[in-house]
Amino acid sequence: MGLGLTSGGVSNLANYFYPRYGNPFILAYWLSILGLIFIYNAWIWFASGAETLIKHPGILRFNPSNSKTIRLTSLLLLLICTSITVVMFSLQRK
Repeated sequence: MGLGLTSGGVSNLANYFYPRYGNPFILAYWLSILGLIFIYNAWIWFASGAETLIKHPGILRFNPSNSKTIRLTSLLLLLICTSITVVMFSLQRK
């Protein structure tokens, strides 16, 4: 995001709310966010990330007692992020 703004590839911050217009800086930003979400969920679900968070209390604001709670919360957050992404890519400028 900062690279696009400082290099002049994106004129203002509001342009990041309209990714469907295909600006490469904006698409790179969105791809990096989606990549982080994918890595986070892969870690939680397949690389014992939920168990690691239970072993290290204080990282999360709430202290879950089992990994199922963390996985279900992760799934809920994934659904919310997917919904937001669909809405953002469907927005049009007026």
